[in-house]
Formats: sequence, C-alpha cells, structure tokens
Amino acid sequence: MSQIICDMQTLGEVIDAFGYAELAAILGKPPGTVSSWKSRNQLPSEFWKTVLEAAARRGMTDITADLLIRLDANRACSTNNKALGKSTLHSAVRASR
Repeated sequence: MSQIICDMQTLGEVIDAFGYAELAAILGKPPGTVSSWKSRNQLPSEFWKTVLEAAARRGMTDITADLLIRLDANRACSTNNKALGKSTLHSAVRASR
C-alpha cells in the first residue's frame, strides 16, 4: 500500500498517518497510550526505529528520520516557549502587584 503524506507539521500527524490503533498494535502499546501521545503531540524516540520500519513497509516515504527529528525539535521548542511565556507572564503579573 502506497500512501502520500505531504507537509506534516506535527508528530500527531505522523500518528494520524497510521491511525493510533494501528500504530499502537505496531508498537505493542495500548491504543490509549498512543492516543495520549497524539493529544500531547509526542512520539517517544525509542519507538522511532519501529515507526520508520513500519512506514517503509507501507510506502510512507515522507516519514523519515529527518522528519521525526524536525517535528520533535519543533515540539520541544514550542513547549519551551510556552513554558517561558507562562513564567514570564507570571513574573510580570507578580511584579505589577
């Protein structure tokens, strides 16, 4: 089966490409675990090799190690920026009191 996947922007979209139930079966994890990863835009790196192998078997040529690295880095930056913004806002509110 060949599948065209263009312009993935999040790790959640990688999970969607498989479907969380199918990916859960591939990874030997409960579907709820993979669903939770999707909602947090997370795909633990210890599963990347298996994901890449499964993607290759399915003809999902857009799912590459470079893609996973880029999306994980984007997720980490976004998470850090949100945390920084929250703490900066919190500090500004405290300072204004």
